[in-house]
Amino acid sequence: MKFHIFNTNREQLLKELKSRNIKLNKYAEILLSRDEFNRIDEMKLNIIETSLNELNIKEPTNLKAVYMEAKQKGLGLLPLVVAPFIRLGYKDQNSSLNNVLSGQKKSPDGAINIATPILSQDDYYPKGFYIRKVENDLWLRGYICDDMHLFQLEDRFIFAVK
Repeated sequence: MKFHIFNTNREQLLKELKSRNIKLNKYAEILLSRDEFNRIDEMKLNIIETSLNELNIKEPTNLKAVYMEAKQKGLGLLPLVVAPFIRLGYKDQNSSLNNVLSGQKKSPDGAINIATPILSQDDYYPKGFYIRKVENDLWLRGYICDDMHLFQLEDRFIFAVK
């Protein structure tokens, strides 16, 4: 899928998310406050949505290992600023089968993780964003995890196609 992002800034982006009634959690707000959102330059990207199983990962694995395996398959990480635009573009995402939003110790049902660089080794600082549709609400959520967290084979990610 081709993806085009236009020049913008944090203020305009937040207005757009609010105008489309995109819900945010506290971790998403932390990520959106980062300096890279001050000014967002135009970019064109090719992206792909895939599961760990489709990447030929054979067992549950942590985030670093997911990223290493994807790199070996010719996929790359996306700039952090791309995640809100993916949320804006994925309007027809399937609804989650449950409405539990956090505290599950696993990826929430229906979540699609946006593969972005790991910003901090601090286990309590958000590692990135995921998108999810719960009932009729579209979410852009940040998430935390440590190296012990294992993503399951059915978990989905969006990567850059090199």
